[in-house]
Amino acid sequence: SAIILFMIGAGLLFQPISIEKVSQSSPDAIIILGGGGGLRVKHYTKSLHERYPFVPVITTGGISFFGRPIAQHMVSYARALGVQAPVIAIDTSKSTFDDALHTRQYFQENKRTPTSLLVVTSDYHTGRSFWVFKKVFPETNIFIEPVPDKLLTKKWWTDYNTTQHVLEEKARFLFYRLVVFLNPSILNV
Repeated sequence: SAIILFMIGAGLLFQPISIEKVSQSSPDAIIILGGGGGLRVKHYTKSLHERYPFVPVITTGGISFFGRPIAQHMVSYARALGVQAPVIAIDTSKSTFDDALHTRQYFQENKRTPTSLLVVTSDYHTGRSFWVFKKVFPETNIFIEPVPDKLLTKKWWTDYNTTQHVLEEKARFLFYRLVVFLNPSILNV
């Protein structure tokens, strides 16, 4: 049991917390992951919409908020902030895995094969998001746009609240890796 605890601890330590992988060219789609309380959509409109004004945007999130899935609220918010690009709501996902899998299903149903995707998510969530999207889209270039959210200091361990977010995210990341290890078929649509 000491070996298992050591492996879990090592897994937590060696997972990336934050990743930034900038696209050098226009991606085929921009995926704004659900959550973030509007920060992710707002960041897109301030930082990316001008750079990629015609790139389709996909919002994710099926968890209901005031009777509507989060993805639909995100579309409304993007429109209210002046986004003119096509915005597609994938409102059936309940997790980061679902976000990637349901996005791949959307592309398959529409007979599209993206060569590059830009994923917009909170800074603390970028490591797991990148890993999941690379697993689900192995032949696609995945770029990450971190939204400043919880990692306001590089010394995250010095702040209780930031430490809590980072450790929760690391535990989720470890769980995702375990699930894929035990059941690789989860990556199939």
